[in-house]
Amino acid sequence: MTGLYRPDPERPDTFIPSPVTMGPWRPDAQHGGPPSALLTYLCEQLIQDGEHLARITVDLLTGIPLEPLTTEATRTGVSRRVAHISATLHNRGRPVARAKAVVLAEADVPPPDWRPEPVDLPVPETLAETVAPLWAVPEGSRPFHRFGIEHRFVSGAFAEPGPAVDWVRLRQPVVDGTPPSGYQQLVGVTDIGSGISAVYDPADGVGLINADLDVAFVDRPRGPWFALLATTEIGRTGTGTAITRIADIEGRVVAVATQSLLGSSIDLG
Repeated sequence: MTGLYRPDPERPDTFIPSPVTMGPWRPDAQHGGPPSALLTYLCEQLIQDGEHLARITVDLLTGIPLEPLTTEATRTGVSRRVAHISATLHNRGRPVARAKAVVLAEADVPPPDWRPEPVDLPVPETLAETVAPLWAVPEGSRPFHRFGIEHRFVSGAFAEPGPAVDWVRLRQPVVDGTPPSGYQQLVGVTDIGSGISAVYDPADGVGLINADLDVAFVDRPRGPWFALLATTEIGRTGTGTAITRIADIEGRVVAVATQSLLGSSIDLG
C-alpha cells in the first residue's frame, strides 16, 4: 500500500509527500498529522532494543508545503537510562517542523497496587463510518483528515462543537514499504484531536489551529485502531489547549496528548 511519504531513491534523507498529506485549510500545505508521524519514524530509527519512547513533542514551525522534505535526526545520551532524540524536517533549506523525543530504558517492575479501569467504549466495528468534511480545500481534493484517517464516532461529530470520542485508524503506512509502528500510527492520527473537539463551527469563520503536538506515552501503543477522547478549552486570550486521551482496542489509555491552539480566521470560500 502506498505510504504517506515516498523515500527519494537518490537522496535517502529526503521524503516526497503523497497528495493525501494535504491539510484542511490550504490545498498547497500538509496536515499536521503526516509530518508528526514522519518525525516519529525518524526518531524510532535511533531507539535501541529495550527502550521505550516516553514522549514526543512536535513543533509545527510554519505551513508545511506539499513538497519534498529533507530530514535529519540526532541522539544525545542524558544518562545511562535516559536519552533525547531530535529530528527536523526541512523544505528548501528551511526548517518547517521539528521534534524532540524522550527515550527511557525499560524496567522489570512488579504489578502496580492500583490500575485505572479500562475505558468502556463500543468497538469500532459496531459503529458507522463518518466521512469528514472537506472544509477549505477544493472539491476533488484528497485531504488527510478525510482520506488518510478512518473515523467512527462514539460521541460528538465534526459539525457539533464540543468534546468528542472518535475511533480512528491510519489508512496507510507512513513511509512506503515500511509497516508503521504503533507509535507512528498513534501520532499520525492524534493531531486530529483538536479538530474533532473544536469549540467553533468552521462556518462561523473562526477556528483554533494547533501550533504543536505533545504526546506522552503510558505504554507501547498497538494499532491500528485508537480511541481519541478529546476536549478543547479556550481562554480569554483567544488561544486554547486541546487535551486528548488515547485508548487502544482493549480500553487501555496508552497516551495523553496536548495541542497549543491559536485563534485564527478561516476562509471556507
